[in-house]
Amino acid sequence: MSSWTDLVDGILRETGKVFGESIRFIPSSGASFDVVAVYDTRYTVESFDGMSTNVQTMTHRLGVRLKEFAISPEEGDRIILREEGFRVIEVQPDGQGGAVLIVQRERFQ
Repeated sequence: MSSWTDLVDGILRETGKVFGESIRFIPSSGASFDVVAVYDTRYTVESFDGMSTNVQTMTHRLGVRLKEFAISPEEGDRIILREEGFRVIEVQPDGQGGAVLIVQRERFQ
């Protein structure tokens, strides 16, 4: 019988096969490597008391399976996705072997 962690890892692996795409992960130190990630964007509308307009933001998110990483992802690491550069601004581990990487689009020098 499989453990809960093994079951969740299997779900993450299958989700990556269906919805994932290959990204290039470039850690702050060490060699770059490819992993599979599920890319998502989240739109948020914020309204503030006393203001007549709303502020809209878009957050880029990558769902990843941590077992695929030779080096754990950290804030400041870089990613190439769809020929565009991103920087990791937050890592949100789920405690089950996966994580959401909050990334910000950037131009590589």
